[in-house]
Amino acid sequence: MCNVIWYTVKPMPEKSVEAIGGYFGLELRSGVAWHSDAVALNSGRNALRYLLLEPLPAKVYVPWFTCTAVTEVITGLGIAISRYHINEAMEPLFELDTVAPNEVFLYTNYFGLKDSYVRTLATRDCNIIIDNAQSFFSPHVASLSTFYSPRKFFGVPDGGYAYGSRLQPLETDHSNTRTAHLMIRHDESAQAGYAHYLANENVVEGLPMRAMSALSARILQSIDYASVAERRKSNFKKLHSVLGSSNSLPIEDDDERVALTYPYLSNDMQLSARLQAHCIFTATYWPDIAQAVKNTTVEYRYCTQLVHLPIDQRYGEAHMEQILDKVLA
Repeated sequence: MCNVIWYTVKPMPEKSVEAIGGYFGLELRSGVAWHSDAVALNSGRNALRYLLLEPLPAKVYVPWFTCTAVTEVITGLGIAISRYHINEAMEPLFELDTVAPNEVFLYTNYFGLKDSYVRTLATRDCNIIIDNAQSFFSPHVASLSTFYSPRKFFGVPDGGYAYGSRLQPLETDHSNTRTAHLMIRHDESAQAGYAHYLANENVVEGLPMRAMSALSARILQSIDYASVAERRKSNFKKLHSVLGSSNSLPIEDDDERVALTYPYLSNDMQLSARLQAHCIFTATYWPDIAQAVKNTTVEYRYCTQLVHLPIDQRYGEAHMEQILDKVLA
């Protein structure tokens, strides 16, 4: 075995000087990121923070049915919050005409299912922010400030995109110490890397607002987005063709929708546990909401009974058949 030494004990050159030779790094396809026109930040939280900073609103109207990360960002900036409820179609029970010029209305594009409603919001004359954290492929509507969270769709250590305000250039983040969960899942299993995933989530939650790391940016430039979108659409259609008639969640027909999951609403309270017993893991979104709203609300039912079946690009028709077999058992 030949030992190769790529360095000497001489001082290393300045970091700004690109190295020629030496050991190999990750080899990733040089493509174009999906949201190449957006401001690339290091988290979805910071993408929202970025949109709120200039000018800082007096109040933000926020749905009850949303992630606590959203409210934490807003209150952290000293902005007042007013909550609103949604109906069964996941649309606001709220009069947008009441939003003052120095206030903002925030709407969540739930699970990537509400593109049509988002387009109707573009016709309203008030300050609106669209939370597309769960809807990476949904297009940015030019008149609406919008943010995205690529970590919900792809294996990247950090990342967020914002369309709206343009602040001064930000310092670039570094994410090379936050990749353990990605590497362990690749080498071993999702179960083996889960503790590292949770640790990374905690770190990302507290990141200062910076530009997206070069590593995440390069990974996102290497993805075959057309293939990803088609696989997600195909998987969603497969599940919906079988489960649609028994799904109590209203889902509009939309052949171009690229959803986060297939959200399935039923009275089967043991479904998630049954799926997990067969190593089919379903995400739970915002369970803490159940403690904040009445048990007669739409929000309570959706956070306690919606089962989010995986449809992402890692899986094909055989996996969907496996999921269906267990759901219908």
